[in-house]
Amino acid sequence: MNEHLVILQPGYLNLIIAGKKDVECRASRFKRIPYLRVRRGDRLWFKRSSGFVICTSRVVWVKDFHITQRQEFDALRAHWEDRIQAEDSFWRAASAKRYWTLLGLGRVRRCEHFSVEKRDRRGWVVLDSSEEWWPADRPEPPRR
Repeated sequence: MNEHLVILQPGYLNLIIAGKKDVECRASRFKRIPYLRVRRGDRLWFKRSSGFVICTSRVVWVKDFHITQRQEFDALRAHWEDRIQAEDSFWRAASAKRYWTLLGLGRVRRCEHFSVEKRDRRGWVVLDSSEEWWPADRPEPPRR
């Protein structure tokens, strides 16, 4: 199982914590992470954009889509919109995206807030198994 760092805007993160958003969605024009890189059972660490990691969840299911026609996008949106809880601006921008990953979130657990050194603009990071990403001031790495 892999560990993933998921960076989210505060509004979406709050919806996840409140249990109103139980599907995380990522879309891209190109084959980028997390497309085809997440498996059932993987652990997600949710980090507030420009903030701390504040909660975690396991992936309970994964659906990857390669969207080539507008009708496919419309069907995906109609089926998943209520669970993804994205704003209209997301859907307008996402209509041109071809590679989609939808993740069913298990029980979301708050964790002691901690920071992770990350200085780039990636919204998703697959964390390697070396545990070098785990903050040195924390007593122990997460249990897998």
